[in-house]
Amino acid sequence: MPSSGGPDAVIDNPAEHRFEAGANGGRGRLMYRREGQRLVLAHTVVPEALRSQGQGGRLVAAAVEAAVAGSLIVVPECSFAYSWLQEHPEVEGRVKIEWPVISPERSSNLLPEQQPWPEH
Repeated sequence: MPSSGGPDAVIDNPAEHRFEAGANGGRGRLMYRREGQRLVLAHTVVPEALRSQGQGGRLVAAAVEAAVAGSLIVVPECSFAYSWLQEHPEVEGRVKIEWPVISPERSSNLLPEQQPWPEH
């Protein structure tokens, strides 16, 4: 799903199974796969030069918009997407989210209060 042009534009590249954004500073990517009516958000990569500028969030938001348009269920396997969706609970009013269990090894982007298991 393309957004309006410009450096913040996010495009869906279905041939590569990813959403992409960015230009001169590098391209951020959110890799996904389709499993029936599920849009599985697998991995987010944002170049160092573009971090903390909201590009990762724009990628996840574009995936949510695509899921809404296609009546798909969002499955955030990527820890960044998982965290972003937790920080934006209003999204669940627009699209169904299937929350996977994320193991400690895959949760490096989650803050302690967002981790789905108790601290030891």
